[in-house]
Amino acid sequence: MLCAILYRDDLADYKDYEDYFYSRNNCFFVIRAICFGGETINTALKGRHYFLYQGKEYYLRIIVHIVLCLEVIKVQNNVFHAVLVALFIVCELSFIFRLFDME
Repeated sequence: MLCAILYRDDLADYKDYEDYFYSRNNCFFVIRAICFGGETINTALKGRHYFLYQGKEYYLRIIVHIVLCLEVIKVQNNVFHAVLVALFIVCELSFIFRLFDME
């Protein structure tokens, strides 16, 4: 769904891709925040032990991602978005590598 929002075949109604992105900015980041909330619910449905096993970093990660997704809706700055995406990717990779003891 997020890809469908980001990549449109016809941009005739918009000046350029950037104009299109900022017109869909709210939808994209609200859906992304909902996905993080859904991930928390999904984790909780797997059982209390599994949910508590995730640790403080997991909960902090989810909260920070949701807050940043809702905050970025207010900002229309290419540099801010680029830095935020880079931070999201680095944080996710770091979390995955440490969660699965990958070196």
